[in-house]
Amino acid sequence: MQSVADTMLRMAKTVRTKPPHRKVAVITRTRERPLLLQRAKHSIAGQNFQDFLWVIVNDGDAPEPVEVAAAEARREGCEVLTRHLPRRSGMEFASNHGIRSSRSEFIAIHDDDDTWHPDFLAMLVEALEKRPDWLGAASRVEQVTEHIEDNRITEVDRVPFMPWIRAFYLIDMLQQNLFPPIALLFRRSLYDKLGGFDAELPVLGDWDFHLRMLQAGEIGLIDQTLAYYHLRQEGSQGNTITDKLFLHAETDALIRNHWLRRDLKVGRFGLGSLASLARQHWAMWKLLYQLTGRKDS
Repeated sequence: MQSVADTMLRMAKTVRTKPPHRKVAVITRTRERPLLLQRAKHSIAGQNFQDFLWVIVNDGDAPEPVEVAAAEARREGCEVLTRHLPRRSGMEFASNHGIRSSRSEFIAIHDDDDTWHPDFLAMLVEALEKRPDWLGAASRVEQVTEHIEDNRITEVDRVPFMPWIRAFYLIDMLQQNLFPPIALLFRRSLYDKLGGFDAELPVLGDWDFHLRMLQAGEIGLIDQTLAYYHLRQEGSQGNTITDKLFLHAETDALIRNHWLRRDLKVGRFGLGSLASLARQHWAMWKLLYQLTGRKDS
C-alpha cells in the first residue's frame, strides 16, 4: 500500500503541459523551511481574491514537506502547482522557473517567510486594472522582527518599512531597494519584456528587477499596509539581508560597477553614473542620520 508521501510524490511528478490561465500567478520559492512555508500557505489561502494559481518552487530540498503544504492548500480551495528543482539553483532561477510554469495576467512573488493582508491581491489587482499605465503596484509594508525556537515563531517587533515614501522615484531606487518582493504585483507583459529575473545574481535580484521596471515605466504606490516583511537571523531560517551582509555588499558593488563601466566605455553619463552618485548620496545621508541620533533611517 502506498504511503501519503508516495502518493503526493507521484502527483508532483505529473507534468502539466498547459497550466490553467488565472488572473494572478503567486510564486513561492522555498528550501528547508517547512514551518515558514506553512505560515505562507495560510497567508495565500486566506486571500479574499481567489482567481490565482499558487506555484511552489522547491529549490533542491526534499519534496515531502512541500507536497504536504500543497495538499493542505488544495483542501482549502487553492489551485496549487508544485515544481521540484533537482539541485539548489538560487532565488531568481526559482522565480523564473515558477513564472514560466504558469499563465496569468499578473505575477506576485510571495516568499515562504513573508505574509500578506487578506486584501492584498484584491486591492492590487483592482489598482492595476484601473491604472493600465502602471507596470506594477506596491503596497506599504510592515517590517516584522521575529525569532524561531523549538519550532515556534515568536514576534519581537513590528515597525513601518520606509514610511516616508510617497512615490517611487528611479533615483531613490538607485540608492536602495524601496520595497521587498512581498509588496509588489506586476504585469506578466512587463516580465516578458524585461526577460525575467537575473538568475546570475545570488542576492539583490529583486532590486535589479525593480530598477529595470522603473526604467521601463511607473510603479504605483498603494497607500495601505498590506504586506509584511519578516526578518530573522537564525541560520537557514534567517534572511539574506541579515545573515549575508557581505554578499549583499559585494553584489551591490558588482551591479553598480557593471553599469558604471558600461557608461565609461561609451563615454556617457547614464544609469551607471547615476547609480554611483546615488550610492555616495545614500552613504552621506546615513552618516548624517547617525550623527544626529535619528533611529528611523
